Amino acid sequence: PYERPRARPAAGPSQRSNPPPPIGSQRPARLVSDRLVDAAIAFDGSAARHALDEAIDLLGIETLADAVVRPALIEVDSRWRRGAAPVTAVRFASGVVQRRLAAIFALVNPDNGRGCAIVACAPGEAHDTGALVVSILLAREGWRVVPLGPDVPASDLAATVAVVGPALVCLSATTDAAAARALDAVDALAAVSRRTPIAVGGPGFDEMASTAEAAGVLHVTGGAAEVVAGVTRAVREAGEW
Repeated sequence: PYERPRARPAAGPSQRSNPPPPIGSQRPARLVSDRLVDAAIAFDGSAARHALDEAIDLLGIETLADAVVRPALIEVDSRWRRGAAPVTAVRFASGVVQRRLAAIFALVNPDNGRGCAIVACAPGEAHDTGALVVSILLAREGWRVVPLGPDVPASDLAATVAVVGPALVCLSATTDAAAARALDAVDALAAVSRRTPIAVGGPGFDEMASTAEAAGVLHVTGGAAEVVAGVTRAVREAGEW
């Protein structure tokens, strides 16, 4: 069983309609992340959305995943594992984040871009927040992005590449196991398109840079902005667009 958070005093209409005060300039990422955790534990969708929007305004979409969302989701997951929160809080937090990022992506993804990019999570990879942020930044740079979401089987990824004919494929992994499966999927992609640049990124590849290079793929590091800059430069050098 988990310890239910104490009920807060009922708020009047004026209190419910007012957003929380601005977080100020000190430690903004940590403070907004804490607000997102509190909102998830309380199942307060409005507060969670406000925290995300404030993070984007203060920090930019570029740092949202690493500085705010990932620490918040890790904390909510930790509380569930300690029995301090139900698993539904984890799912609630993930759902709020995914819906907000998907809405932003729908607004910026062009119908006709200067190149098509497929962004997918490696087989077995369940977390696609980072991939969604990369998709948003690629779209803002003029790419037409085809996001495939989490846990994309290698055979289905290859089939999609064969149909779409992208100028770039990006694979994300947050664990070593998912990163290994992503590299295994490179062989399946090579069978349908040997010229398409493939980029891999995420914490799962931190210890696999040399293995990625040996597989003939681009290993990109850093935040989402650095990832997008790196893959864009690689595609230009490859002469794909």
